[in-house]
Amino acid sequence: MLPFLKAAGLTDREATEFSAGHVTIMNGVKGAFERIDKAMPIYMVSTSYVHYVEAVCRYLGLSMDAVSCTRLSFDGYHMGDQEKRTVMDHFRRFVDLSPISWDDAGSLDAPSARSIRVLKDFFFSVLPSMPVWRWVEPVLPIGGEGKAQAVTHIVTKGVISMEDVIYVGDSITDVAALQLVQAGGGLSVSFNGNRYAIMSAEYSVVARSASVLGTIAEAFLAGGKDRIRTGDYADGAQVFKKGSVDPAHVTALSERTRKEVRGQAIGELG
Repeated sequence: MLPFLKAAGLTDREATEFSAGHVTIMNGVKGAFERIDKAMPIYMVSTSYVHYVEAVCRYLGLSMDAVSCTRLSFDGYHMGDQEKRTVMDHFRRFVDLSPISWDDAGSLDAPSARSIRVLKDFFFSVLPSMPVWRWVEPVLPIGGEGKAQAVTHIVTKGVISMEDVIYVGDSITDVAALQLVQAGGGLSVSFNGNRYAIMSAEYSVVARSASVLGTIAEAFLAGGKDRIRTGDYADGAQVFKKGSVDPAHVTALSERTRKEVRGQAIGELG
C-alpha cells in the first residue's frame, strides 16, 4: 500500500488526523482492558501503521512503549511527479483486475491467475527497481513472524515465562504468535477469529463484546488454564477448547460472528 498512499500525497499529519477520526473499538474493549490492566501488564502487537495505533492507545490509555506496530513516516520520502504517474498508472491497472478466487480444491480460474501474475510482476520486479523502494524496503511490517518475534522480545525484556503469557489474535497474521505461545505453555486465544487463528489457538472465543476477555484473564491469573470455563457466558459469549468440539462448527460460528461484528469486507480478510 505504501507506494500508492505516497503517490496520492498522504502526509503523516493527514494519516494521524484520519486515524483519530476513524478509530473503531469493539463493545466491551475498554472495560476488559481496565480489568486486565489491574491484573497484569498489557502489550499491543499490531500490524497497523503507527498513526492508527497511536489513536487507539490514546483511547485506551496505553503507552506506546508497550506497543509493537508497523512504524513509518510518510514525510520521510519525496516522490517525484514522474514516479507518482507511474505508480498511479499501476494503481488504475490493478483496479481493473478480476477479484482473486479459488475453488475448494485450491484451483484458480484464468482471470484470477492473471491477476496474480500482474500483481507479482509489480511487487517483485517493478517496485524493487523504483526509487520509492529505498523508502519502502526498510519498513518492518509487524505481522506473521514479526508478531512472534515481538512476543519473544516482550517475554525476554520482562524476564517472564512464556507460560504466563496470554496472546489474543484473530487472523492469519497472528498464527505464528499463537503457535509460539501455545508451544511455550501460555494461553493462546482466537477471538472472533478466522479459520487460520482458530487452527492455531488452544481456545476460541466467539462474542459480540470483548468483556469476556477480562473474565478469562482473571481466571488464568488465579489458576492457569485449568480455571478457564468453556461453554456459554452470561453476556452471550461462547468459549471453546481445541479438541473438545468440532472445529468446523467453531470456525463457521466464529467467522459468521466476525463478519457481523467487524463488517463484511473486513471480516473476510485473512
